[in-house]
Amino acid sequence: MTYFKGFRYLFITGLAMQLGACGSTLFQKKQSNCEARISRSYGLANSNQTKVETWETGSNPYNRTPVISDGSLGDDVRDVSMSKSDPCVSVGAASAGPEGIASEPVTADSAMSSEASSGKSASPGDASSGTPTSPGSWTTGGQTREIGPGILTAGNFDDALNLSSFLAFWKDKNPQSLPYEEQILSADSVPSVDQLQLPQRWKPAPYAALDLSLIIDTTGSMGDELAYINAEIKYISSAIKLKYPNVKQRFSLIVYRDDGDAYITRGMQFTEDLSLFQSFLSEQSAGGGGDYPEALHVALSEANSKLQWGDASVAKVAFLIADAPAHNQHLSASFDALHKLRDKGVHVYPVAASGVGHLAEKIMRYAALTSGGEYLFLTDDSGVGNPHAKPHIPCYQVQKLNDLMIHMLSQEVEQKRFPVPSDKVLRTVGKSEAGVCL
Repeated sequence: MTYFKGFRYLFITGLAMQLGACGSTLFQKKQSNCEARISRSYGLANSNQTKVETWETGSNPYNRTPVISDGSLGDDVRDVSMSKSDPCVSVGAASAGPEGIASEPVTADSAMSSEASSGKSASPGDASSGTPTSPGSWTTGGQTREIGPGILTAGNFDDALNLSSFLAFWKDKNPQSLPYEEQILSADSVPSVDQLQLPQRWKPAPYAALDLSLIIDTTGSMGDELAYINAEIKYISSAIKLKYPNVKQRFSLIVYRDDGDAYITRGMQFTEDLSLFQSFLSEQSAGGGGDYPEALHVALSEANSKLQWGDASVAKVAFLIADAPAHNQHLSASFDALHKLRDKGVHVYPVAASGVGHLAEKIMRYAALTSGGEYLFLTDDSGVGNPHAKPHIPCYQVQKLNDLMIHMLSQEVEQKRFPVPSDKVLRTVGKSEAGVCL
């Protein structure tokens, strides 16, 4: 019996040592995988093996802890939770990345995953607006359409040339607005437009460099158009690269959703590697959302605090592609971020997608006017997506979205206004001369 007990002791001891060694090896492997994963979250290698910073901030569908901020959302937005199924992080713990911001890997699988567990449903009409049937097609209304550039249509309006039209719209009390909009527009968080100070739009000489950033709402209500927008942006960025080969160009991206979704923002720092930028853009898909307002304030804050914009010698352009305003309590933070972007010389060009309401149009047109950009809006001429709200403007021309955005960027680089070629105009509303409504 003593012999048996001794044998059993040796056997158990040996087994424990083997399991301990195995556990140590597994822990080291797991730790290595976690370190590699965090590295991927914050640095994508381009063809020259130069790291480009990417990030992800915000909530998680498994543990929707409120976002912590400094109150003004100026420079510090960080998440305090990750998925409880995450093998690299304990429940309720944060995985520290640069500046203490928690991260998760941004991969094609995670970006294209369903948001059914996010606790929010897609906006009404999302499911009926169409579904992707292949990487290059979209089915809607029983018809399959190829996804590619030159399909979406849009108009544009320069409020700086039509200031009386903007002021009338800003002060308009639209009875068809959402119930809470007029209360919001009279709040202290909304700036007064009685004494607007508009920036000088055109400089005396063309720019030799361009910083182009895309800020895109990727909530479920954008699903009917996001696939097309991705195709358009790829085409536009390539076209600008080819059109101005001697202009140094950098590209960046911020996509955003809302608190309670799989993420609030995903971002990519400015890079000269166009293929890397386009690859990161391709990984993004629409999901989440559910209510009307979204986390616009966070995206604008990060565009100001995280993106490393060039100096005064660089043309700086941000296209804000969205269909909803910020939440009521974050309007002040949104306007503050817009003002800081303006002070950096960033010209904001909103692109209003389907579903834009009264308040969203006002915020977008304010952003364009006060920064030196123009208001762009998608139209029904393409036949893509849900019905588009008619803008509250007296005159505009409709053309292909890609042609319009390239036209805006060309004006920014060359620092002068030039008319739209007549063969590019699909439809005209009202009368105008040199951008001024008659």
